[in-house]
Amino acid sequence: MPALGQFLGTGAGLSAPVITKLTEQWKGEQRVFAARDLSNVDYAYL
Repeated sequence: MPALGQFLGTGAGLSAPVITKLTEQWKGEQRVFAARDLSNVDYAYL
């Protein structure tokens, strides 16, 4: 898995606390995304 520095650059200030904060934020966003209501959405698939 690529390091965040590869995406954000080495000067992005990615200290351990910043990475922890970003990880927790992304986990929260993922939980909200996964729990969204899809009952009124039609998906076509093959």
